[in-house]
Amino acid sequence: SGDGWGVRRLTLHKALLDRANNLGVQWRHTRVQEVSQQKDGVTIENIRVRYCIAADGLHSPTRKKLGLSKPSRLAKRVGLRQHFQLAPWSPFVEVYWSEYGECYITPVSKDQVGVAILAYADHIPKGTNTGKFDSLLEWFPVVQSKVQGAPTLSSVRGASGFEQRLHATQQGRILLVGDAAGYLDPITGEGIRLGLLSAKSAVNCIISETPSRYRREHQWILAPYWILTGGLLWLRRFALGRKIMVPFLQKVPFAFSRIVSILGG
Repeated sequence: SGDGWGVRRLTLHKALLDRANNLGVQWRHTRVQEVSQQKDGVTIENIRVRYCIAADGLHSPTRKKLGLSKPSRLAKRVGLRQHFQLAPWSPFVEVYWSEYGECYITPVSKDQVGVAILAYADHIPKGTNTGKFDSLLEWFPVVQSKVQGAPTLSSVRGASGFEQRLHATQQGRILLVGDAAGYLDPITGEGIRLGLLSAKSAVNCIISETPSRYRREHQWILAPYWILTGGLLWLRRFALGRKIMVPFLQKVPFAFSRIVSILGG
């Protein structure tokens, strides 16, 4: 509950990195090709450890190596984002809906806004990321008029294939964390929260030498997100659902506040 704070991902990344360095975390930068498990440990590129937490992202190579991935069920979605040098016109995060996607406006400083667009892949135009982004902005004329002519502060970056289903989030002494442990869609903007909660659970299970407990705990962590996000995706598929949802939430604001609180944990 309470207010959120919009910041650039670079700012958050630096804060996390500084905190880890202050705690004395040791770093080794390398591409992991080989991971093998033994009864009492895990070997990662000739490094022997008691446990491995794999936080290697949405398209986790570790998850694939362990054979834990399951096929997707929903239509593929794509996300694109860019930052503009522009004083925020509102202190709030704004969400605009069109027939095929959503546009998220986040004030990230006194003179910067982030613009992110989520859309169904079969409606994404061909071309470069920048060309695609400019075309998708046409779906949101209010936003387009506000950012038109403003200097850009980042290149257009994109991601796709958000839906990741798993057979399990733990195998032996390897525990999957964050996006690697399953994801549905960014429409409710919860990747970091889920990553932090799953990491905390994984560490506690390792400390107590009960790694198998992590499967059940992670299911409880993911359940509210999966149910509400899945419901929202289902609703937005239908024209009537898109048409009635926003007016309904405007008339019953406590319902929206309650949904956000549940999603926020």
